[in-house]
Order: sequence, then structure tokens, then C-alpha cells
Amino acid sequence: MSTLATVGVLILLAFLFPELGKKGGILRSEYWTQIGVFIIFLGMGLSLKRERWIEGLRSRSFILHLMIFQFLISPLIGWGVVLLFPSLDPRMKFAFFFLTALPTTISSASVFTQKSGENPALSAIASVSSNCTAVFLTPFWISIYLSEKSIGVISYRELLTPIVGSLIIPTVIGFIGRGVIGSFFEKYSGEISTLNMGIVFFILYTAFCDVFAMEVVTNCDLPLDQLLILGLLTLTFLIFSHALLFWFGIKFHSHHPFSFLFSGAQKSIATGAPIALVIVAQSEAILSVPLSYGLILLPFVIYHPSQILLGTWILKMKARFLSYF
Repeated sequence: MSTLATVGVLILLAFLFPELGKKGGILRSEYWTQIGVFIIFLGMGLSLKRERWIEGLRSRSFILHLMIFQFLISPLIGWGVVLLFPSLDPRMKFAFFFLTALPTTISSASVFTQKSGENPALSAIASVSSNCTAVFLTPFWISIYLSEKSIGVISYRELLTPIVGSLIIPTVIGFIGRGVIGSFFEKYSGEISTLNMGIVFFILYTAFCDVFAMEVVTNCDLPLDQLLILGLLTLTFLIFSHALLFWFGIKFHSHHPFSFLFSGAQKSIATGAPIALVIVAQSEAILSVPLSYGLILLPFVIYHPSQILLGTWILKMKARFLSYF
């Protein structure tokens, strides 16, 4: 089954049976997704040589350039775009801007980087750094956008607890156990890569179950033309940011252009969701029209599966992309 068909089936299943995969639902997806991410990073620790981790830790310019894009260039692009559409509903403007100010989805960025043949350790380190920085910089941008200073931040403890448990610990375990069973993982690297992609699809499915369970789409009171504009803006931003990041990677990190692309272009609903909760709690005092949690996450309904589809297509066209530069 093609990636497009797979995503379509996942969306349909999530729409028909949101109670199945939502957090606290029948499948208890909150536990299985944690186990899946644990498996991804355990395998990364087992399969990657020590030199690749050292390379990732030493790539300070890579991480700095990624931060500049995600927390300066990307929000400025988002702000500029909403200024070009004065008739767009203010709530939808904010939802789009919020998307542009978010960090990377760590798991899918690492999986796509690994499938590209580049260094997933570099992507993982850069993505974790991005998510930690987002705890402060994403609310900072939102405060500026709303001309207020009352937007709270998510504490480092809230963010680092799942990062340490699901990412760092399994990676360290895998790194330590590499000498014992690392050769097994290298032998079956193709099968493990397929498993990792399957885990990413499962995470995507559970995210959609959460979205449909909250009636993000069906409980939206905005007219169809507004929704279409938001959809077009989101897809345009998706394509433009991928193109810009790839050009940026070729220009400044020619040995790791796909690592830079996937570390910067993915958008994390895991980090965005708790920040969105803080914003919703305070929006009544800040905005004339209070925001809803579902409305803020609406662009993710479009962006999240699209980034998986586009990433898969880019990997298939990898050689052609490189031939243009």
C-alpha cells in the first residue's frame, strides 16, 4: 500500500472510530506510542557507531542554524503571511501563526533522516534541542503576536520527563548494548527501518483520533471559504519551508542536507498541544474572541499527514533533488 493510501486509511479510521485510538481510549494509545518511540531510539542507539554520535554532538553550527530557522525565520514568515490576508478570521490567523512557531517532531525527523542515509543522531540531538528551546521561545513569539506578556510557559520538568524517559534512556541503553547485539540490528536494518515507519504511522493515527475525538473539524463554526484559505496557507507553508530548508542545508551543511531538512520541517504536536492548552486558558482575557483548543490545532489536521507524505516523496526523489544543486 502506498504512503498516500496508508495515510488516507488512517484518517478514515480515526474519523470513524476516534474512541479507539485517542488517549485513554480502547487501545490505550498513550502507552503504545511511548513504547513505539522507545523502540525507535533503542534501535538508533544499537545501530549507530560512536563516531556518528560524536559528530552530532559537535555540530553546533547545524543546531544554531536550525534554531535560527525555526524560531526566527519561520515565525516571521507566518506573521508576514497573515498580514497578507486581512479578511481571514483572527482565530485562524493565530492558529496558522502558532503552527509556524513550533519545533520539530523528534521521532519522525529521526526516522526520515535515517531512511535518507544520513546521520539520525545529528537529527535527534538537534530536534531535542529545538523542543527544549521551544518551551521558552514559542510562548515568547505568541506573546509578541498578541501584544501581551501573559502567556505562560511549559516548565522544563513537564517537557524533559517524557524526553528523558522515551528518547534519552533507550538511546543510552542501545548505545551500551551495541557491542552485544548491534550487529543483529545492522543485519536487519531494512526491516527495522520499516518497523520504525510503521510506528510513525501509528503515532500519526493516534494524533488524528485525538483530533477527531475533540471534534476539531466537525465542531468548527467558521465558514468553508475561511477553512479553504487556512488549508491552502498551511500546504503552501509546508512546501515552501521544505524547499527553503533544503536550500539552506545544501548551502551551509552540504554533507547533511536531508538531516537539516527533516530536523527543521517537521512540526511537533507533542510540544504544541500543552502550549496550546496554556493559551486557551488565557485567551478569554487576551482576545475579544476566545480561542478553542480544537481551533488552534486545526492546521495540524492538514500539516501532520502532509509532512509524512511529502517526506516520503522527497526520499523517493532524493537523487533528483541532489542533482539540481
